[in-house]
Amino acid sequence: MVRIWIILLAALLVICLGTAPATSGQNRILLLDQSGVLPASADYYKAALDELGLGYDVYEVAAQGSVDQAPLGDYIEGVVVWCVPYWTATYDEMYAVQAYLDAGGNLMFSCADIFARCFG
Repeated sequence: MVRIWIILLAALLVICLGTAPATSGQNRILLLDQSGVLPASADYYKAALDELGLGYDVYEVAAQGSVDQAPLGDYIEGVVVWCVPYWTATYDEMYAVQAYLDAGGNLMFSCADIFARCFG
């Protein structure tokens, strides 16, 4: 299962990050972990990024605050991987993500029930 995650992440990161190096040693990937009661969902991403040998930062929503408090702006030149098993975003969180995307950020959104929310 981890191999599939590795392939998907590798493709995403090549598209979003290209081959430009990170500036000043800063990681260009933020794993926005909102997995809560299902920590294994974020663990797949961590394992895949580790397997690829890529540096990343983790922002754990349960411990550090809501998504709208995350330092999304620090990753405009990178990518934010938002891992949330069930859709729970507030309007403030959505506005923060919209501002990040409007500024040119890249987002990979992973949610188990997003299709049910959009098309159900």
